Amino acid sequence: MKLSRALKKVSRLQGEINELKGRLASCVSALEENEFESDFKLLSKQISDKQKGLIDLRAQIMATNVKHNMFRHILQLSQLKQDIDLLRKLNIKTGIELSMGYGESTKNKYKSQVQPSQRTEMVAKLQEEIETLTDALDDFNATTDII
Repeated sequence: MKLSRALKKVSRLQGEINELKGRLASCVSALEENEFESDFKLLSKQISDKQKGLIDLRAQIMATNVKHNMFRHILQLSQLKQDIDLLRKLNIKTGIELSMGYGESTKNKYKSQVQPSQRTEMVAKLQEEIETLTDALDDFNATTDII
């Protein structure tokens, strides 16, 4: 099985597990005169079986990525995304800002080590790196069989 197909299967299994968990949560109790919607033990077993399959599949995917030294690219991709999040959350203040407090207003003059336009350029550069890594991973996933 190719990695790309395995990744789709992971997503499908996660959805199936979540659906079973929802059914499990709703079948725990019933009014005395009503039947249970589903068998708790049976659903628990189905969830456990699917989780075991999911763990095995994820382990195969990870082993394949490690074997082909792609795990480093995956980690790098994650780090780049975190770096973009950080840059976007920076509270860049420049110029004069009026602040109100206790009936008085004060003017604060700010300077910044990074200008908004510089942040935009830095984010764009990181996004280009992400795109390059994503393309390489997509090609790898489409052509590589899992271990």
